[in-house]
Amino acid sequence: MEIPNEGLSFQPPFRIFNLGGGVGCLSAENSACWLLVPTEDMLVWSDISGLRVPYEILELGPLQPITESYFSNIEDLNDPISNVCLSARSGDDQALDVAQAQRWKGLALAYRNRGDGKKATRAERIGAQIIFATNTLHKLVYAYKNTMISQLRESQICDFSCGTFNFYSNKYAMDIGYRTQSCLNELFGLRDFIFYFLFDDLYGESIRLSKAENFLQNNDKFGLADVIIPHIRQQAPIGKLALMSLYRNVFFHYVGPNFGPLGQSYCFREWSGKGWRIPYIVYPLYDNVESLKRLEKGESLWDPNSSAEKEDAMRFMQLERHIDALNFCHESFLTLLRISQAIEECIELESEVQKITEDDIISATMEHSDGSTTRVRRNESGKLENY
Repeated sequence: MEIPNEGLSFQPPFRIFNLGGGVGCLSAENSACWLLVPTEDMLVWSDISGLRVPYEILELGPLQPITESYFSNIEDLNDPISNVCLSARSGDDQALDVAQAQRWKGLALAYRNRGDGKKATRAERIGAQIIFATNTLHKLVYAYKNTMISQLRESQICDFSCGTFNFYSNKYAMDIGYRTQSCLNELFGLRDFIFYFLFDDLYGESIRLSKAENFLQNNDKFGLADVIIPHIRQQAPIGKLALMSLYRNVFFHYVGPNFGPLGQSYCFREWSGKGWRIPYIVYPLYDNVESLKRLEKGESLWDPNSSAEKEDAMRFMQLERHIDALNFCHESFLTLLRISQAIEECIELESEVQKITEDDIISATMEHSDGSTTRVRRNESGKLENY
């Protein structure tokens, strides 16, 4: 990755905001800020220094901040496996995934110190699953970004004014599809861990999620019904987590990501605003919930030769707005994190941290939230020193 430097001095550490649709934004310590927009056969960096990142980025329509990475030096930007502090963005400049992972791990230690191994294990699984989900979401981000860099051409962008709808099914579509499947599966696991803890450990009852709405309506002793029920509702309007689970089950158990009238495919769209024309990717998730429910039950798949299916494919292609896989996974993750936060706030127990004294350290490397790194080791005299 070549960093633009004409008239600018990029000072580490660096923050990269990975936006929806495969677009990126690089911000440096000295407030230099560049928007990464892949265009035909090249990468174009647009100077947007002075933009209050990430707040004004929120005005970029469908290009919402998905994940944020911190890098301590410019060389790390080219390292495929770099020392990076990663977090999912919640729209209010909070790294909610980091905070929740730390809280649940702290609860796990507190429960373990009190001899409650069952709750300790469950809390630890939630904390670990949040980290898995963040990293899987980040892999999906990079599948979008790699497709933009490798495949975008000006002539391929959908133009609704001319009735031009271009969808592509190739190895990049397969990569996005399988990354989406992995992300949905990790989110599904996080959903289960969170609700197991709520019902089995806090309520002390084994409640299937399909029965949870009715249960919470009649037994809301923790005041969580309003937080949870809108997202698990199975009937129209279907809740965010209910739809996430439906997509996951169709992906995972039946047809994989190759479902819907267009199969595995993506298209290029364009967002216009503030004088910019920004191309981005949409990987559309099929919007016919009733058809998806039939698939979830194992009923027959689409017949591509059916006139009804062809009409539905045409309808789907011409939609001005689709449920995009990356944005949907991100929104589902934030929904789970907010439910996780509401549940842990009901627990009257302080998090605890494993304490390591200076005498326990032989050498250590500490990566800080701003991307910087501190390394210490014990010298010949037995004292710790930076190196």
